[in-house]
Amino acid sequence: MIRFGTRLFGRRSIEIRNPVLSQDSPDPFVLSTQDGYFLYHTGVSPDGKHAIPIYRSEDLKTWRFATYAISIPSSFQSWNRYDFWAPEVIRLGTSYYLYYTASADGTVGTRHLGVAWSRDPSLPFQDAGKSLLPWQSIDGHPFIDDDGTLYLFFCMDQCNAYSAGSIYVVRMNDPTTFSNEPVLAMSTPRADKWEEGPFVLKVGPTYFLMYSCGDWRTESYHIEYAIADNPLGPYRRIPTDENPDALLCSNDFAKGPGHHCVIKSPNGEDYILIYHGWAADFVGGRLARIEKLKVEGGRLKSTGPSLRVRV
Repeated sequence: MIRFGTRLFGRRSIEIRNPVLSQDSPDPFVLSTQDGYFLYHTGVSPDGKHAIPIYRSEDLKTWRFATYAISIPSSFQSWNRYDFWAPEVIRLGTSYYLYYTASADGTVGTRHLGVAWSRDPSLPFQDAGKSLLPWQSIDGHPFIDDDGTLYLFFCMDQCNAYSAGSIYVVRMNDPTTFSNEPVLAMSTPRADKWEEGPFVLKVGPTYFLMYSCGDWRTESYHIEYAIADNPLGPYRRIPTDENPDALLCSNDFAKGPGHHCVIKSPNGEDYILIYHGWAADFVGGRLARIEKLKVEGGRLKSTGPSLRVRV
């Protein structure tokens, strides 16, 4: 969900060179606040005791490491000891809530969604102590609608990137409890098509459900989207004849671009897409990158991946 700060809006544009982080930073998420920007991504500390790095920036160009969001439990009974993936943060009241994926033992079938909270987005978060769903699920995306209703989008089914994965959505009573059963937002069209990393952007009455698909290890990974007039769907995929190159796909500057988020540009009018992508030689990991995103004629458009972008 997009949370817009105000202090940074209205400043002059700045040119950013991609990637914005030089180390492996998959599944990046950026939170925009009045105190600056905070970036979270998939990852574990070198000593294996902490997970989900937090970086902060004043201008989206220069980032400095702050801390790790999660302390990894030492108990073998804990549900969250491995695979700390796809963090996303929202603010509700005076608290910040971090949604993330983790696993009990690092094997397929043990990955679940969790949530942790903090009073400060730059400091460690306190985990709720249990997973949100009893069945395997990954890539939680919290979305707050205009009326204040909280929804959680996520991926289910095999969750292994080799077979079909579908995107579900559920209305929530609060950050940790559901008001009803999850519903299928959009099913995958083929048994061999994997879809993950949902993110919703609402523009006017339209809900844009963006997602990544393909093999994350190859240049086939890319971003597509679908539209609906209700957060619960049904979502209609944008036909390939209307959007033949998808929203963001591989080029000479970045391979396998995907698993993104969207924030408002500092000018308060445009949008910025933050995603990860490999270098052309697939060396050095998946690095966080920034691209401009436009809404034109009821469709999303991006010209990236780019080496430089002005925001």
